[in-house]
Amino acid sequence: MKQQKVIVVTGASSGIGEATVRLFAQRGWCVVLAARSTEKIKAIAQEIEQAGGEALALTTDVTVYEDLKALVQLTAERFGRIDVLVNNAGRGMVGAVAELDLAQLEQLFRLNLFAPVAALQAVVPLMRQQEGGVIINVSSMIENIAVPFMSAYAASKIALSYMTDAARAELDHANIAVINMLPGSTDTAFYENTAYAGSGGDFDLQKILNRNGEGPYSGSAAPDKVAEAIWQAVEAQPRQQYVSTQERVVGTLVRHVPAALNNIFRIALNRYAPRTNGDEAPASLSHDLQRAAIVAGGVAVATTFLGVQTARHSSH
Repeated sequence: MKQQKVIVVTGASSGIGEATVRLFAQRGWCVVLAARSTEKIKAIAQEIEQAGGEALALTTDVTVYEDLKALVQLTAERFGRIDVLVNNAGRGMVGAVAELDLAQLEQLFRLNLFAPVAALQAVVPLMRQQEGGVIINVSSMIENIAVPFMSAYAASKIALSYMTDAARAELDHANIAVINMLPGSTDTAFYENTAYAGSGGDFDLQKILNRNGEGPYSGSAAPDKVAEAIWQAVEAQPRQQYVSTQERVVGTLVRHVPAALNNIFRIALNRYAPRTNGDEAPASLSHDLQRAAIVAGGVAVATTFLGVQTARHSSH
């Protein structure tokens, strides 16, 4: 009888994490739910088991490294192996760089960067022993864009991506694939859980980052779509995985025009700077920041096209 595969997901109490364990359970995997919310993960695990799946809920604070070691040990004791680890737990942070609370910034990096690295360190010995495995670090498309007031979150994610790429090279010989997952805006409680680490400096963060109660970077992508992308990543084991082709294209393009994108953000923010003449600034920065990435993408396409055309003419 073929042994069932085992996946461990951190941050499994809601959003992407919950969608991932449900999807893998539906497809016959044993799932381990790790999160601080004991009642939530136990309820999800119970639903999975009632549907005929096999699930284990383990209360885990990923910033406590002993918890991560226990997570691996208890999973191994129950199932004998871990085929996939998804480092999904994390949170956002907003604030102007000059105003960031450094203690909160340190906590953010402990959660978004140090915890995934510690989880990787905890699971690698077991994966070496079983001669293979997959580790997926859930980063964000924002790592490609220096978004104003989101610098702390973006910095933690780009650091995680660099760690992921290095680990992928270092562990390839051991048949351990380390993958960078890059979801865009997803319909989760991300913004409700985002920390305000200091003020927006000269800007009213609540005013410019919200429009009718929604963050300007919020979107309608369902967590189920990200879970499906994680499934595809486990199957194909690419270096990095986007949720959609559109996000892949945008992510690729904006990496090539950071200066243009920064200038667009700067111009947009100037529209929202405090007025000295008594006029009121526009109510929301939402559309300006969303358009910035689109414009930057267009600039990249045009630049690439012109470069190709120039090369063609030069060759004649």
